[in-house]
Amino acid sequence: MQRLDFLSSGRETRVANCLLKLISQDSSRRLFLTGSWYHDESIVPHYIQIQFLDPPPATELPGRPGIRFLFSLRDAALLQVTKVIPVPGERAVRDHNIRLVNGCPE
Repeated sequence: MQRLDFLSSGRETRVANCLLKLISQDSSRRLFLTGSWYHDESIVPHYIQIQFLDPPPATELPGRPGIRFLFSLRDAALLQVTKVIPVPGERAVRDHNIRLVNGCPE
């Protein structure tokens, strides 16, 4: 993927190239969007989550591996980046929150 920009409430966030490298080439064609704007914002702002799904695994899993970007609808800020990883030897996935330093993975 060459570029990912998110615009909301008159603001724009461009995802850094170092984060775009986390998206597999095949995943850029498998987008899954979720969001919420009907909840109490004291916990988390109204948001949109963009998940780039990896190709389907050989065995069925309870979730799809890939990378998720969570954006605030209030100011377009990138709130969280999460890698969904298959658990070796199990029919399970786990979320790995990616810590960002200056917009790039630590």
